[in-house]
Amino acid sequence: YSGGVIKGVLSDMVDCIKELLLDGKCVKIDDLAIFGVGIRSKAADTLEEFSLEKNISGMRLKARATGNLSTNNLKLDSQLKQQAEYQKPTTAGGGSDSGDNPDPKPDGGGEAPDPAA
Repeated sequence: YSGGVIKGVLSDMVDCIKELLLDGKCVKIDDLAIFGVGIRSKAADTLEEFSLEKNISGMRLKARATGNLSTNNLKLDSQLKQQAEYQKPTTAGGGSDSGDNPDPKPDGGGEAPDPAA
């Protein structure tokens, strides 16, 4: 198949997934992920005190890897190695300057080296 055909199929798939997610359904694509929508909200003491504007703070797309992409399979197939040289992070959120204060959000900026390199 040509690149254009593949891109068209994937584009249509994304549109279908979005439609199903907005309808409140989860979508499973074997060996890729289960997609769903999560809602971030604040509690209300009573139903009368609840409102969408006040209590819903956001939505996010959730994806949980399945099959060949699951965490367990990635662990089995991956190889980690110690880097011979290290560079100090140049972007904010890439870690602390000293080993005494670990980054409270370790996934918030830095990029891990490619284990296949």
